[in-house]
Amino acid sequence: MKSSLKNTSIFAVAMCAAVFISSSAFHTVNHGTQDKIQTVTITAKAMTEAQKLAYDAEQNGIQTVVISAKRLTTEQKLAMDQQDQQNQFKQQSVAEKNSHRTAI
Repeated sequence: MKSSLKNTSIFAVAMCAAVFISSSAFHTVNHGTQDKIQTVTITAKAMTEAQKLAYDAEQNGIQTVVISAKRLTTEQKLAMDQQDQQNQFKQQSVAEKNSHRTAI
């Protein structure tokens, strides 16, 4: 009986240690990334087609792109989704009209 109690207590201590060790190994760390809003800035001057081709042909140095954005609210996201759906519908209807024209 004493050995059974001794074995049970050793097993219980081992299980508690295993649970403690495994729970301490997996913990979440919040670095505060939710609080930071990333900003992206896009700037460019208007160029003619000839200037664009000349610029691409030069290929001087490394180009840097800075992009700026802000976090949208749920309402803004829904409005953008609706606008995208309307644009897609317009593009589909234009494509259908063009296909009917070429078929005739």
